[in-house]
Amino acid sequence: MTVVAVAVAVGATGGCRTDPAPPLLSSSTAPPREPMRPLTPAPARRFVFGAELLPAATLRPWLLARGDVVLRVPVAVDRGVAGLRGGRVGELDVTLDDTALGVGLVDRLRTACPGAGPCHAWVEARVGPDPDDGPALRLRVLRFDRVVVEGDRVVVEVEAPPGVDVEGQTGR
Repeated sequence: MTVVAVAVAVGATGGCRTDPAPPLLSSSTAPPREPMRPLTPAPARRFVFGAELLPAATLRPWLLARGDVVLRVPVAVDRGVAGLRGGRVGELDVTLDDTALGVGLVDRLRTACPGAGPCHAWVEARVGPDPDDGPALRLRVLRFDRVVVEGDRVVVEVEAPPGVDVEGQTGR
């Protein structure tokens, strides 16, 4: 046997509540919407020379010492059938975290580097230790810049503070 309890709101007079429910908003009573403002792109970051890629023994501590600074890094990305297999910065193995990108790094690389094999690309990222893989570094990719082309000075670059003249100091 099932017992169902029904609760009734009782007013001051002891009877049932009879005031009407609040009206639903219709298009005629809804507050006017603010006009959409176009998105303005973030100002372009400016970078200066940071470090050579070799030797790996000095590059790893140098990268970890940068803390939360944005770096522009040339990375060799191994692409697998299902996505990213990992990457390398010089001789250092890195784990790529592309969760900050709206379009994943695999999709961007598929367009920029058609074909199989590794793709060498510039990415803007923050670097830190990988908690899941002790010796590897984690690159938290913030932006895919472009493919590395012949003639690029392949070095790690550091975001320049505001007001610093960066003319002639970049690796590209």
